[in-house]
Amino acid sequence: MTGTADILEARERAVREADLISRRETFIIRSIARIADRARAATNDAIRAAGFPDFSDAHAQVLFNLHVRGDRVTALAERAHISVQAMGKLVRDLEKKGYVERRPDPGDGRAQLVNLTARGVEFFEVAVEIIEAREREFEEVLGSAGFAKLGELTRQLAEHLDPDGF
Repeated sequence: MTGTADILEARERAVREADLISRRETFIIRSIARIADRARAATNDAIRAAGFPDFSDAHAQVLFNLHVRGDRVTALAERAHISVQAMGKLVRDLEKKGYVERRPDPGDGRAQLVNLTARGVEFFEVAVEIIEAREREFEEVLGSAGFAKLGELTRQLAEHLDPDGF
């Protein structure tokens, strides 16, 4: 009897697993994550190939969250959803590589702001060109109206998930 019960239990489990896999395949959030992962990897590879070979995916946590006017490490960490210690380590690494520097905060002399260096600005100029090219590719795939609608909908979702934005 145990053999038959085990077989029936295994079949039921297989049916449940197949149902979960089937349902998972329809999740929009899964598609969004796939798009973001592939686009981020291709963008970062292109940035490295464009003259920034020391740029790592982890550095994006700092550079793509940094305000032009500068930011405190604590604000960067909060925006990137990582610990202050992890952000501090990334900032130190980017300082060594020449992308950012720390300067006194004019509003609070005890604090420091992380700011872009000339190399950091150069990085951003190249990154913006690469990202714009990637978005033109997306527009070619979706058409102008579809791409505009995608932009509108993703901004709406981003606002919903992160109303404070940046």
